[in-house]
Amino acid sequence: MVVAMTMLKVLNGNEFEAYNDINNMKGVKEVYRISGEFQLFVIFEGAHEIIIYCLIDAIKKRKDITAIWHILVSNEWDLTEYSLHPLRNRPLIVDLKD
Repeated sequence: MVVAMTMLKVLNGNEFEAYNDINNMKGVKEVYRISGEFQLFVIFEGAHEIIIYCLIDAIKKRKDITAIWHILVSNEWDLTEYSLHPLRNRPLIVDLKD
């Protein structure tokens, strides 16, 4: 089982539509509206990593999503090597405006 947690920046005024559309995607477990720099917090679940990557790619293509930050958790990897490197523990923010 693979789980991904994603925070999304949404264009002002499009939060409700983005929430509903993403909440109805297959593989999306939960969607929450949050306050702060990001407007949505999404939890995905899939049998394989490729399913999660496809969901994230579909969200990145949306015109109302301006940035995405995600963490992928998989039982298919040995994650111990990643915890030893301080730079790998930093969040990845992808700005989609460029």
